[in-house]
Amino acid sequence: ADAFNTDLHIRSPSNGLTAHWSGITDPESGLTQFLWAIESRPGEADIARFAAISDGGSFSARSHHLNPIRQGQLVFASVIAVNGAGSSRLSASTGFVVDDRSPAPGRVSDGNRINSDADYVKSAEDVSARWSEFGDGETIVKE
Repeated sequence: ADAFNTDLHIRSPSNGLTAHWSGITDPESGLTQFLWAIESRPGEADIARFAAISDGGSFSARSHHLNPIRQGQLVFASVIAVNGAGSSRLSASTGFVVDDRSPAPGRVSDGNRINSDADYVKSAEDVSARWSEFGDGETIVKE
């Protein structure tokens, strides 16, 4: 059946990885098993080997159960769904970059003049701030 379509969503906390997915179904024979892995390429299972999970929808891997992941490395989460007839299908995430580093510090100025920093303002309505030069080598800094 072509009902194995899915979209994996990954969260990468400092203590491990968590993946969530939905939409994996097989109306003809049902699904009997899910296997998951963390990989440097879909199908490799080189960071965390494929392992069975009891119910579909999500899995978590603690960092001490993973082979080393490098800063800036592209990583994928993969799920294999097995149906009642024994057929299986691999679904993989689009990948995510491991980024445990904080962004580079930037500059913050108060006041509304460019390239200056206010020491005093007349009223609360005059309070303003600007920031610039924040950066991150691996990912985009989000406000």
